[in-house]
Amino acid sequence: MRDSSDAFPAPFQALIDRTRTAVDGDALATARVLAGEATAWAAAHGDQEARDRALCNHISLCIAGDCDQDVAGLRPVLMRSRSATTRYLAAYNLSIHYDRCRRYDKSLFYAQIALDHAQQTDDPVALLNCWNRIGNVQIIQSFFLDACTAYRRGAALLSGEPGPEHAVLGANIGYCLLMLGRLHRGLGELLTNRSLIQRLGLPQLEARIGLRLSLCYASIEFGNIGLAREHGRRALAQGERSSNGELIQKALYLLGEVEKKAGDEDRAFRCFARLQTTYYPDHHDLPDLLMAVESHRLVNLRA
Repeated sequence: MRDSSDAFPAPFQALIDRTRTAVDGDALATARVLAGEATAWAAAHGDQEARDRALCNHISLCIAGDCDQDVAGLRPVLMRSRSATTRYLAAYNLSIHYDRCRRYDKSLFYAQIALDHAQQTDDPVALLNCWNRIGNVQIIQSFFLDACTAYRRGAALLSGEPGPEHAVLGANIGYCLLMLGRLHRGLGELLTNRSLIQRLGLPQLEARIGLRLSLCYASIEFGNIGLAREHGRRALAQGERSSNGELIQKALYLLGEVEKKAGDEDRAFRCFARLQTTYYPDHHDLPDLLMAVESHRLVNLRA
């Protein structure tokens, strides 16, 4: 990433560029080595701007690898760096950190700061990342109208042939529309982006964004119980294959409701009993509670 305030020496800039290329190629091990070399170069040459950028890149890679990392050093970077890109990276990483800590107000605060700094660069990827990050925090908090607006702002930045970014944003927009009661438009978005994911040959992406969960929810709302069961079972299988506890948990909520609406209370209770014993072992009355309410409306599928 570059902006008009970036003026790094050529050796350091080369390391940044090579690190970005490695990240784009999903070669995170190589990227970490290069980021370490960039950190060492900045320290050896006493370049504060380079040290700040190297710190942001190092923490970004730690976050991508799900590693614990102290992010306290990013706050001073926001105050002192002359580079809008560096300030964007610092705020963006802080937003992700607080998201993972479930401190969503702080996460949204830093996402909006990241957007402010990204707007000072000429990098559409930074802007896209910020709008997607803002939408992700808002959708977790069930601010579906705001999230939908953020995702649409991000989608407006996309160009060229539809790719994974189109699918992710489109699926999130579709889910927001479902939650806002715009069922036909929401389902249309979901189906369009399922077709795109299939065309791209990325079944893992379908599982990662829980697309089948959204389709299951939509099918329940439309009263198509057979199709809802199919989507719910596919979501459950995806979760089991990838050991994704959140996907399994949400699929069980939905499948229990599917079986209730199908009139099979025994199957419904078994879904809720598995949910309770696996994820809520101290809440022994959960299956009975879920049998008495519309369970699919109790869970935010994007939270």
